[in-house]
Amino acid sequence: MKKIIFFLGLLCIALPSFFLIQADPDLWGHTQFGIDHIQNQHIASSDPYSFMTEGRAWVNHEWLTEFLFAKLYLANKGSGLFMLRGFVFAAMLVLFSILLLLHGRHELVTLVFLVFSVPVLGVLVNVRPHMFTALFTVFYLLTIQLYRRGQSWIIWSWPIVMAVWVNLHGGFVVGCMLLTLFWGLCFLKLETERQHVLKKMSFALLLTFVATLINPYGIGLHVYLLEALRLKREYITEWQNLPQSAWYVYVLFCFIPLLLSVFKRKKIPLTESIVFVFTSVYAFFNSRLVVFLVLLSGIIFVRAMGGLFEGTSDIRSRLSSVSTLLIVVIAVGMTGVSRGWNIAQQTGANIRVNSNRYPVESLRVLKNNQWGKKMAVSFNWGEYAIWHLFPDYLVSVDGRYETVYDPSYVEKILKASAEGNAKEYLANVSPDVIWIESDRPLSLALENDLAWKLIYKDDVASIFLPAEYQPMPDSNQWTSERSNALAVFP
Repeated sequence: MKKIIFFLGLLCIALPSFFLIQADPDLWGHTQFGIDHIQNQHIASSDPYSFMTEGRAWVNHEWLTEFLFAKLYLANKGSGLFMLRGFVFAAMLVLFSILLLLHGRHELVTLVFLVFSVPVLGVLVNVRPHMFTALFTVFYLLTIQLYRRGQSWIIWSWPIVMAVWVNLHGGFVVGCMLLTLFWGLCFLKLETERQHVLKKMSFALLLTFVATLINPYGIGLHVYLLEALRLKREYITEWQNLPQSAWYVYVLFCFIPLLLSVFKRKKIPLTESIVFVFTSVYAFFNSRLVVFLVLLSGIIFVRAMGGLFEGTSDIRSRLSSVSTLLIVVIAVGMTGVSRGWNIAQQTGANIRVNSNRYPVESLRVLKNNQWGKKMAVSFNWGEYAIWHLFPDYLVSVDGRYETVYDPSYVEKILKASAEGNAKEYLANVSPDVIWIESDRPLSLALENDLAWKLIYKDDVASIFLPAEYQPMPDSNQWTSERSNALAVFP
């Protein structure tokens, strides 16, 4: 009975997160590339979308995700992608809840943690290939705990899952490192005492590593990833320090579990402890790791809270009662269902496109005019432009970064854009038309550059043409009034 009430509570908590989805900058590209896979019946080895990628090979480590995106989009448009993300997110939450219950064995404590973590995970686990890395990381953590509890057969799922994961997203290296750490600690007898099945685990791990070679690039994918991991990515937000606006997330999922663990009466497994410490340190300096911090902090939290209740049987029995759990679920459920219903009425089964982030209004100007072929575009708008404007325009850059572009080139133009160095930017790009954010230093620099003419500007985007372009369009012919209509993908 308690399990049924618990999962009803989980559904109520998660409901708003199923509908609060905003388009990721790379969503347009992933969908378009997947459509190309289907139409061409092969994975592209070179890039046709940019005028800056000639002669460079395209290592597409997310091709299977793109294939899924394309299939679902062609069948159900944006609603298909909405449903895929909903399925992956739901599967991850169910596995995560089971994982926490196995570690903490306390429904109410687990539910309390989920109240705070699910909304954060709902933002972090977006419609992008990374969602599969989150899902399979939880799956591997669950298999490790099941192995500790005597279900050694579960290790044979490792290579099967890895054979799929390696083609969905490059984050499969997280799974490899996690399993290797667990195996190493078992080998050193610092983890489970079940040494009699260590040989089987060793063979399963070996098969898992072999499975990483089942991809279109073979060992070449591993070489690419080793090179990619060394890149600094100084001007890409999600690879940088956690912004101050998100420090509360760090406090909530790092410091609080750490403080609780000081009072624990229950041992926290060494594998999870090491990974938690690692992510606690590096998530502050690399925002992409926050999702792993949230997942690992759940294990620390439920085990620490469970330890606090040991020896206090009266309190434990009251908190574990069906009636207490039911009261909490009703309280949480009323809020979650109400909020989820309101959001669902506004957006339906659609993915929102934030018109304050993407150049929704200025797009129609470029669609109706052909000003050359080479378009300098913001890094975060590259794949948006590919979807809407190819083949009329080729882009200068997009979110694929080192998978198809020279990393030094990308860093140069991102640095020039951030510093407002128009001379350096133009020396590296040499475009026919420029489409960038209105509030960036580069936009202001170009407005003061006599060699370029601002022909369109709204609160989000600006369009520039060379001053000598003839005939120069009249900038007054386009209004820049913002539409109040809800923009949805694509």
